[in-house]
Amino acid sequence: MQCIVDGLVVGYDVLGKGKTIVMLHGWGASRQSLSALAKELSKKYQVVLVDVPGFGESAKPTKSWGLSEYAEWVQSFLQKIKIKNVYALLGHSNGGAIAIKLTSLGFQSEKLILLGAAGIRKRNRGRKLLFKAVAKTGKAATIVLPKKVKKAIRNKWYKTIGSELYHAPGMEATFKKIAAEDMQLEAAMICTPTLLIYGAEDEATPPLFGRIYHEAIEGSELDIVEGAGHYSFVDRPEVVFARVRAFLG
Repeated sequence: MQCIVDGLVVGYDVLGKGKTIVMLHGWGASRQSLSALAKELSKKYQVVLVDVPGFGESAKPTKSWGLSEYAEWVQSFLQKIKIKNVYALLGHSNGGAIAIKLTSLGFQSEKLILLGAAGIRKRNRGRKLLFKAVAKTGKAATIVLPKKVKKAIRNKWYKTIGSELYHAPGMEATFKKIAAEDMQLEAAMICTPTLLIYGAEDEATPPLFGRIYHEAIEGSELDIVEGAGHYSFVDRPEVVFARVRAFLG
């Protein structure tokens, strides 16, 4: 389906019936990247999938945007399609950073799900967290740094869902603007029950990002999925789908 929001053509889908879950994809991807998870959740919920401006079937912004502009746009989009109550907001990678910004600005949802969420730019705090964790356990093995993903089948899956993580022609200025934004302070403002899921082999948004957000978001839950990279819900769907279903209740 398509509509026009703030002068931009937007591609989106609405699946299923029930309480509403809104899904935001990552940079360089599209709503198609989350389609399998959306199909699974649509058995019980109404799922809204949208291509954020500049990706998929949605038009590019006329100027460079930051996370605030994307967050405000999401609210305008939901108003346009007459979604008033959101049960859960789910974001992957950059979509997770948008979700954090959106929630910190007062957007109301009963639950927040962040899959490999981006937005950690200042690494000093992350390094301190790493040292703290190692000192506490006495075992460096408890903090597993991401390994290079080499499996050909995984690369094939990523190609199939159309994701080139940082390649987005015409969006360079927006990427630079977003890449300069750190979401740790915004994350600390979140009171919404939050589930964090990160792939143990994720190089783009490593498990350390999840630990930093877990420390910042009071009461949050963190799962590190073994054998999964940046697209944990593609690499280990049975694990991620079950965890998300359980969190949603």
